[in-house]
Formats: sequence, structure tokens, C-alpha cells
Amino acid sequence: PASPEGSRVPARGAPVASGRVVYPASSVQIAEEAMCKEDGKHRRIKLSEIAKHCTADDFWTAIDGMVYDMSNYSATHPGGSIIMLVAGTDSTVMFNQYHIHDHAKAERYLWGRRIGVLEGSSPKMGSFYLELRSRVAEALRSEPKRPLRSRILFFVDLLLACCILVWSLCASTTSPLWQLFLLSHTVPTVVLRLFGQSHAPGHMQLFQGSLARSGARILMAIGAPGMQMFVLPGPLENPRKLLNESHTMAQSEYPQNRGPCEHQSVHHVMGAEFDEDECCKVASVFHLTRLAAHQRHLPFHRLQKYRAYQIACDAIVETSLAVAVGAVERIVFIASYLVPQRLWIDVACSCCGFLVGCAIARAHLLLPAAGVQGVCLFAFGSFLKRVLLVSHAQIYFAQHVWDNEVDLATINEDWGKHNAETSFSLRGIQRHPALWGMKGASAATLTYHLEHSLLPGLNYLHLPKIAPIVQ
Repeated sequence: PASPEGSRVPARGAPVASGRVVYPASSVQIAEEAMCKEDGKHRRIKLSEIAKHCTADDFWTAIDGMVYDMSNYSATHPGGSIIMLVAGTDSTVMFNQYHIHDHAKAERYLWGRRIGVLEGSSPKMGSFYLELRSRVAEALRSEPKRPLRSRILFFVDLLLACCILVWSLCASTTSPLWQLFLLSHTVPTVVLRLFGQSHAPGHMQLFQGSLARSGARILMAIGAPGMQMFVLPGPLENPRKLLNESHTMAQSEYPQNRGPCEHQSVHHVMGAEFDEDECCKVASVFHLTRLAAHQRHLPFHRLQKYRAYQIACDAIVETSLAVAVGAVERIVFIASYLVPQRLWIDVACSCCGFLVGCAIARAHLLLPAAGVQGVCLFAFGSFLKRVLLVSHAQIYFAQHVWDNEVDLATINEDWGKHNAETSFSLRGIQRHPALWGMKGASAATLTYHLEHSLLPGLNYLHLPKIAPIVQ
């Protein structure tokens, strides 16, 4: 609608004389500002003071330069315990990322909770992001927030994992080689799909509230990899205490530079600063390949232009994902987080997941353990997959522009713009088994990762629909 006559503030999204698009303060922000001027609640509060209030009953957070007291609200938060990730920190980015469908409604929950103004500045989402958020919300207005298809795929993948588990327990090195061949080369794809199913609940894409935690526990018990960095926080406090520090410090708070909720609270907020991000190390196969100038050059990096070296790196990624990742992260996660926090149900689920992960690893390794013929068939299968399909390592590599180096201070001047410039939108690989049934999308968002980087709260099945808008 047009602005009221005589108003200096243009309508939302209206161009001004300079040609720029201006987004005025929301009605909630304007009302809060007037109220604070009346009652004196406009004191300046440092981020270090906000950091001291990081529990459910003592919860402060900053959004767009304003500080809010959200104490005793998390128990009734419609999105569940994910809100605890912003306790004691600046939540501007996550607030915008996870309130695409209901941004105005989310703003109304802030009414009456403002206690001051942030000393310093919040990240600026930028005019590109605000316009994108508005258009995406309009495009998806009639779409379900959590499509039934994505939930069905969740349970289908759990069933596939159970079938692999039973198959593994029934098979041995004396089983027919053709059976071991199928089993060995099916495992990595099923594990990659499980990785995606760990990823989606962590972003509240499949279930809401307590159901999301229940889904996570099932995934823990079934041996799904990635759970430690996607798992949702507990309801009592923010498990990450260094989110107000540098990217390096926030990333390294827990072992393996991951830990609880690392993906949502670190990678998706600061991740465009690639020289500090753990995902850049993973994409480089832990320095076996060199992706960017900030990475150290090692003598064997000269080999990465050769196809044989690339195939060897792909095989390392696939075997590590199938054999080691799930089991190792369970041990680390139990010791570093679950036991200290006394999350005994999660400990039990993770112990079960460790055993299941070992059984799935056995399924992958039975073929090469069957003798010379088995080793040859294992190698032939790995080569054949790389001829017919895009490898798992290549898909992971195609998520970001890894050599586009941007520092965090620059990113926070226009968060949307810089995250768009540093991400890829991989498309057209629907025939890959890891994407079957997902219409070209991926629960792990290995495709359409640009769209996911900007709007992680959207269900992955919506990403192909909004890709034209982003582009």
C-alpha cells in the first residue's frame, strides 16, 4: 500500500529517489522504541553482558541492535528448543533465517520484552535478503511448511538403514560375491541419505518442538552420521558459550571443531568466512586437496589435477563416511557433551548407534575382506560409480565458492549478499541414488545449497521452487 500522505517513510519495499529499496522499521520496533523512550529502557548493553544471560530462566538476546529479555519463554516457543541457541548472543541472523513464513508473527512475540539497545551493531541482513525473504514468503504462502513427502522419506530412509543392518548381520565373507558387491556399494548411499535425515530435523524442517528431539534420538540409535553437529540443544541452556567470540574460537569450542548445534549456530551464521570454517577442511578431504589460497600448499597437491588422484580422494571420502564418521563422532559426542550434560537417554541412543554404525561399517568392508576377488570387485565398483555418477566428494565440493575469501566483519555489513556470493546452487543430478524421491533436492542440501545457506529454516523440498527467485 502507498505511504500515508505526508509521511517521510516510503511503503515497505518502495524505491526512493536514489533508486535504492528502503525497508522501514516494523510496527513492533516503532512501538517498542516509543515505549522505551517513555519508561527509560534505552540503556546501552554490551554483548559481553548479554552473554551472561544464556539459560532458559535468564535469557537475553539481541536482534537488529535491540536487546530483549526472553526469560521463561523457551518452554512455550513454537519452534521448540532451537531458540536456546540464541540465548546470550546476537540472534539477528538466526531470527531472520527461521522466520520466513511468519516473520510478522515472530516480531509480535518480542512485544514488551525490549530492555535496551546493543552497544555496537548487529549483523545487517541487507536489502537483497529482505527482498528475497518477502518474495519467498509470498511464493510459499499456500505450501505446507513441512511437506508430508519429506516425512515419508525420513521413515523410508530409516527402513533402508534397518534393512542394511539385518543384511550385514546375516552376511559373511563366504556369502556370494554378487551379494557382497551390492551390499558394499549400497551402504555409502544409504549412509549419505541418513546424513541428510540428520541434517533436516536440526533445521526444524521435518518436525516441530519435542518431535524434532525424538526424531534426533531415533537417528542417534540407527547410527546416522552428523548427529553431533545437527542435534538440537537441551531446554535449559545454550550449550555453546563462545558464539560472541571470533569464528575460530566459536568453531573450536568442542572437539573436532563440531559439537552440539555447530551447524546451525556457527556454520550458517559465520560460515562464509571459509578460511576459518570446518566445512572447508572437510571439502578439501582434510588437506588432501587444496581449494583456496589461504590453505597451505603441500607437495602432493600437484597431483590433484589428475583423475586417478581425484578417484582416490573420492574413495577415501566414501569409505570414511561409511566406516568411521558415525562411530567416531558418537564416542566424541558422548564424552564431550552428553555425559557432562547428563543426557542419559541420548547417551543410551548414541551407544546403540555406535554398535549399529559398526555393523554398517562391517557391511561395507565385507567385500574387500573376501579375498583378492573381493578387492578387485570393490575397486571395480568404486570406479564404475565414478564413471556413471557424481561422487560424494564432488557433490560436497560443489556447495560453496571455497576460494572466495571474505572476513566476518565484511560479511556482517551485508550478510545476505556475501552469503549469496560464496555459495553454489548445484542442480541436475536427480539420477544420483542419494537424491531419489526428492525431486532433485537433497535432505543434506548437497544440491540447491545456495538457497539453503540463505534460508536454512525452509524444508529442502521447497528449495527447487524458490531457486528462480534467488537467481
